[in-house]
Parts: sequence; C-alpha cells; structure tokens
Amino acid sequence: MPTYNEKNNLEELTKRLSEALQQLEYEILIVDDNSPDGTFQEAERIQKETNRNVKAILRKKNPGLAKSVVKGFQEAQGEKIVVMDADLQHPPEKVPELASKITENTPVSVATRYKQDGGINGWTKFRKTVSRGAILLSKIIVPEARKSSDPVSGFFAVKKDRLKPEKLSPHGYKILLEVLAQIRPEKVEEIGYRFEEREKGESNLGLQHYIKFLEHAAECRLKHHGVDRYVDPRKIIRFMEFGAVGASGTLLNMLIFATTQSNGLHYLLSGTLAFGGAVQWNFFWNWLITFNKPSENIREKYLKFNSVSIGGFLIYQSILFLMIGVLNQPELPSNLLAIIGGFLWNFTGSEKVAFRPE
Repeated sequence: MPTYNEKNNLEELTKRLSEALQQLEYEILIVDDNSPDGTFQEAERIQKETNRNVKAILRKKNPGLAKSVVKGFQEAQGEKIVVMDADLQHPPEKVPELASKITENTPVSVATRYKQDGGINGWTKFRKTVSRGAILLSKIIVPEARKSSDPVSGFFAVKKDRLKPEKLSPHGYKILLEVLAQIRPEKVEEIGYRFEEREKGESNLGLQHYIKFLEHAAECRLKHHGVDRYVDPRKIIRFMEFGAVGASGTLLNMLIFATTQSNGLHYLLSGTLAFGGAVQWNFFWNWLITFNKPSENIREKYLKFNSVSIGGFLIYQSILFLMIGVLNQPELPSNLLAIIGGFLWNFTGSEKVAFRPE
C-alpha cells in the first residue's frame, strides 16, 4: 500500500486486512512517501504493537505513488502481490478473493468497478465521465489494457515471478497499465467491488496526475512497439510535448507581432515583444506539462530557460543568414531549417540545463 498522509486510516485498514487474511500467510507492506502527518510513525507503531504482520517502509527521495508501489514489489516476499490504496476506498475484505484469482495461467487479477457487482459510491457525473474517458484512452493507446474492464484500477494482484520491477518506469499513478504492458498476460481475471468515497484525509489526485497518466499511457504504447530498446520513451514524449508548446508559442508570437505592427510599432520592437511574450508562454507550459511541474529552484529554472531561448533565437537568426544571405537558398526552406535548428537547441538546453529532469 503506497501512502501519503494516510495516518488516520491505517488502524482500521490494517485491522480489517488482518481479519480478512487470518487464514492465509501474508504480510502488509506500507510504503510511505515521508508523509508530514506521521503516517510512517503510525505504521511503525502498528508494526511493533500488533500481530498484524505489518512492515513499514519509508521513502525519503523521489516521491511518487508508482515509485512506492515498485519499492513494494521489490520488498515483497509473497508469491502473490496485491496493490491497493490506504484510504479505505478499496475494501480489504476483497483481498483474499482477488489473490485467489492468481494462477499459473492468470498472472494478473483486477478488482473492477465496472463489472459484476462493481460500482462507485459518491462520485459526480464529471468524475465518472473522466474515469470512463481514462479507461477508453487506455484501451486505445495500450493494447494490453483491453483485457480488463478497469485497466486504470489501483486495486489489483500480480504473480511476483512474472514481474520485473527494475524495468518498470515508476512515474504517474496508474501503475497497473505498465504492469499489464510488461507482463502481457494471456488472461486477466476480475472481481467486482464498490469504490467508496474516502471518509478521512484528502484526495491527492490533481491535474498533474492526469497529465502524467496520458504520458504514461503513451510510454506504454511506445514500449509495446519496442522503442525502448533504442531510446528512452520518456525523451520522445518530452520532445513531442516541447514541440506542441513551441507551436502554440509561435502562434502567440505571430499574434503579438501582427497586433503591435498594426498599431505602428517598429518591426524590431514588435519582434522583441513577440519573442519575449512567446518565451514566457513557453516557460509556463513546459514547466507545467513537458517537465511535470518541478517545484524546486523555480527562479533559477526561469532564468536558465530564458537564456537558452535567447541562444535558440541567435541560432535561428544565424542559420537564416547563412542559408539566405550567404548561400542564397530559397527563403521558405531556409526558414524551416532555421526553425528546426533553434528548436533542437531549445529542447536540448531546456532538458539538460533549465529543467534537468531525473
């Protein structure tokens, strides 16, 4: 169970789990992302003061739900591993049934909200629509997801000897997608369950999780085609996101340039304003989407990004001058080559200097 600020749920959760699993040999791994509310300390207390077979694991670096799950995969001693949330939205009483579905020929079983006696309590129509949309996208992008009615479920079981945790890409929060993509199971068994609205604590789900979900699904698809044997799929995804942001920045640049020109501003001043406005736009969206909203040293990243962008602008101008002014090449192909040169500089500089993702 990956945890972050779930202190108030652990007592009831581990009690219900131990009661449900009392006829089986089991361990409960609580993998905490250094929660400020004392979740790890509570897990340690339960480990020491009860006979619930709890093992508390603390992670202090590189936070993330999927990374905590992978840490659990690496530490687990059992032949079958069940992954579930610690917020009591996943009923502990379903764990034995979920684990029982794992066999030699069925390496993955999924607790689904969309089949048999499954359902969702307390969700708005908007949230249900988002969930259905995520499932549809998963099945379109990741072929292995089509074997489950709920491939974005956070409640599932997997046969340990079919896993290769070291080859998983632990980012985002829908780790089941990557498990399915890696194992490529011949068959996926499912059980229905009712997803309950949390009673204690606050949801950690936000916009950034949706962005990472889409990135993760795209990464799984690239791995499905074996792209990871040649290049890191995340680099390809960042490159595409950077290009999309750059294209939108180009439109903004043109808009500012045209508007200021129509008001009689000198073209050099118009170009300066247009370039400056586009750079600010590009920084924000690359910070938010391409590089997943890094929180440390924002001012430093901002200054470095602007410096890199100025370098890209100079490269663009230099290529344009070389191709047209020196080599006398056609203007449009020369402009395209100059744009590509500036773009490659900006992407490499942003990745290696300004944002430096892990």
